Amino acid sequence: MLMITPVPGSQNMPCFRLGGRLVSPWIDAVSGLQASQAEVRLDLSVVQFIDSEGLTLLHGLQQQRAVLEHVTPYYCRAATNEATMITALTSTETGKRNVIPRGSQ
Repeated sequence: MLMITPVPGSQNMPCFRLGGRLVSPWIDAVSGLQASQAEVRLDLSVVQFIDSEGLTLLHGLQQQRAVLEHVTPYYCRAATNEATMITALTSTETGKRNVIPRGSQ
C-alpha cells in the first residue's frame, strides 16, 4: 500500500509525502501528482520499499523537474544498483544537493 499525503508548504511547488511501498500498482497515482503541476516536491522519508518500476518513475519525475526530499538510504542504494543518476535534496534546511553518480557504491 502507498499513502500520499499533501504537505503544507509553498504554493509555487506543492509537496506530497509518500509512505509505504512505491510499487507498480501505485505508479499511476504518483505520476499523476506531477501531471497536474509544473513542479512538485516528493518527500520520501517514510517510503519503505521501491520496486524497479518505482525507481524508473522517480528518475523520470526528476527529469521533469520534480524534487525528491528526505531520500532514504534504501532509495540511494537501489538507485545506484539500477545505475541511474539521482540528484536528491537531502536537507530542506541547508538546501544542499546530494548527487549519486552512476555506478558508485
